[in-house]
Amino acid sequence: TAARAERLRAAGVDFLHAPVFMAPTNCRNATGIMLLCGADDLVSAHEKSLAAMTGTLKVLGPDMRRAAAMKLFGNAGILGLLGIIADVFSIADGVGMKPEEALEVFDYFSPIGAFKVRGPKMAKGDFTPSFELTMARKDVRLMMETAGDRSLSVLPSLAARMDTLLAEGHGADDVGVLARDTVPRT
Repeated sequence: TAARAERLRAAGVDFLHAPVFMAPTNCRNATGIMLLCGADDLVSAHEKSLAAMTGTLKVLGPDMRRAAAMKLFGNAGILGLLGIIADVFSIADGVGMKPEEALEVFDYFSPIGAFKVRGPKMAKGDFTPSFELTMARKDVRLMMETAGDRSLSVLPSLAARMDTLLAEGHGADDVGVLARDTVPRT
C-alpha cells in the first residue's frame, strides 16, 4: 500500500486508501465500515461523499499503511474466529454434539471479552497471571484429545506456540504471554 501510494504520488495522482469491511448488502444499504487514510486535504475533500457510502467512516490519518494494517487486523480476527469455530465443531463432533449445539455456549459467553479485557493487558506486556499458560495449555490438550483425529484449524498451532513458551519457562505467566515477542514487557 505504501509503495502504491508513493508511485501514484510521484505520477501526480491523488490517492486515498479506503479498505472496507462490507458485504454486498452493506454496500447497498451503506451500513459497513470504511477505513480511510490519505493527505488531510484529500480526506477533507472526499470525506462527506465517502461517509455516505458506509455506516461508519474511520479516518486514520495520512499514513496509508494504517488503513491497510487495520484491515488485516480485522480480517485476522474474523479468520481466527472462523478457524476456532471450525475447531469447536470438531470438538463437538468428538463428543457427539451437533455444531448448532456447540454454538449455544456463545449465547451467554462472549469471547470478544478477550479483545476488550485481555487485549489491552497483552498490549502493555502485562502477563500477571489470571489464567496461567500451564492451565491454558492443559485445556488446549483436552480440546485436541476430544477432537481426536478430526481436522483442526487453529489449535495445533496454538499448542505448538504454548509449548515453546512453556519450554522457555513462562508456565506461570498469564496466557497473554503468547504476545511476548511483539509487545513491551511491564
